[in-house]
Amino acid sequence: KVGSRQTPADPTKGVTITTYSGKYWFKLNEVLRHEDAINKIKELGAWEDISYSYGEKEVGTDLLVMEFHAKALSGFDEYALNDTDIIRFSQVYDSKATSQLDDFNTVYSYSNKTINNLSIFGGGEGTFYFCVIVPNDLNSFTEYQYNNKFEKVWIKYNI
Repeated sequence: KVGSRQTPADPTKGVTITTYSGKYWFKLNEVLRHEDAINKIKELGAWEDISYSYGEKEVGTDLLVMEFHAKALSGFDEYALNDTDIIRFSQVYDSKATSQLDDFNTVYSYSNKTINNLSIFGGGEGTFYFCVIVPNDLNSFTEYQYNNKFEKVWIKYNI
């Protein structure tokens, strides 16, 4: 089944998840690394805000910028859908979802070209950028979200 540990969902094709707060959809539009990631952050006008974190990065790591588009399809009337509902780097696993990776360092999330978290209510939509520092040799990873039955919906990211 798509979204299982064995057959994770592909975020570049869009993922829909129904939770107790509501139903949302998201799609990974673009993944940038190296100079392309730095140039995107500069284009967003946020380089000054992350240059310190990026300057403190460890040898063997790289900046990764992921552009997402998200929609709160239903629900989310009292509590907004935010970026951490969509992707959580505190629960990242290897590409086969067999062991947890501990070497991710979240830098910032950008929404509407400002540094803040995505915050959309029912019927709303928006684009946000998630910036993390990852190991240079990492090509893919998996993570999961919970649906309204408390089942894990696994998602695989090829970066």
